[in-house]
Amino acid sequence: MHTSGDLSLEATNAIAKYFEMTIDELVNFDGNVPEEITIGDKSLTEKVKLIALLDEDEKNVVFK
Repeated sequence: MHTSGDLSLEATNAIAKYFEMTIDELVNFDGNVPEEITIGDKSLTEKVKLIALLDEDEKNVVFK
């Protein structure tokens, strides 16, 4: 859901680049950056379990 107060991904990326930060660092400014998870070497069952842990917006991105 996009409301007038939300920043686009492009705007968020531009701000992060301006401050020489990653988007993760910008969004999680308190230093609580989530641990990176790679699923390339996971089994299909493990991938489905990881997807199930995502919030609805993140799941929508994966399925798009």
